[in-house]
Amino acid sequence: MALAQRLILSAVLLACAYSAPAAVAFDSNASGSTGGSLSMSWSHTCTGSNLVLVVGIGTNQPSDVITGVTYNGVQLRKVGSAAFNGSRSVVQYALVAPAVGTHPVVVTASTSVAMGGVSQSFTGSNGVLSNQVSSTNSPNCIGIVASANGNMVCDVVNTSGILQFEDSNNMFVGVAGLGYIAAGSIAGSASQYCGYAGVGGGPVLLAVNVVAGSQSQPSGGLASMGVG
Repeated sequence: MALAQRLILSAVLLACAYSAPAAVAFDSNASGSTGGSLSMSWSHTCTGSNLVLVVGIGTNQPSDVITGVTYNGVQLRKVGSAAFNGSRSVVQYALVAPAVGTHPVVVTASTSVAMGGVSQSFTGSNGVLSNQVSSTNSPNCIGIVASANGNMVCDVVNTSGILQFEDSNNMFVGVAGLGYIAAGSIAGSASQYCGYAGVGGGPVLLAVNVVAGSQSQPSGGLASMGVG
């Protein structure tokens, strides 16, 4: 067979072997809270393959006091944080390739604090790209996150008001002296809306773009990282 023919055949075989990354899918969520402590923990169950775990934490502090988050003893990496009006803050952490099964999520803080957290896991992903959205002074918090079809936008909000949650797979956690921590996910698009409407107490919103793909990096890595 001539060299040109072999090259063409190789290109055809590679094209046939290639398949686009599967879309990111919601796996499970869980939550925990404390009225005032240096730490809190809860159990989260991961299933499936190409997993990413995202944990959002809210506190009644004017700045980020979270010093670390682990899952099954593995340290998560901080994605972003934001604060509102000197009264509360929110932070997100993420872990690529978390262990399958039911394992503890442990959150530690630098000072005893009222806090709540929500964990969400997703399949079909090779990492997260951070897109940080902060609140306004109104009761509403609206963010437009750059994403793509097949990806998933995962967000968390901290507020002292009453929330109307706009996304799917939502979960609310009430925390004494703090208000509400809520988190959810919605399928990605070129310009994905995520937001909350509330009464009183302007919320703080953070969102990450969970990217579709197969994983090749070791556990604990972030395949892609940036600020949108």
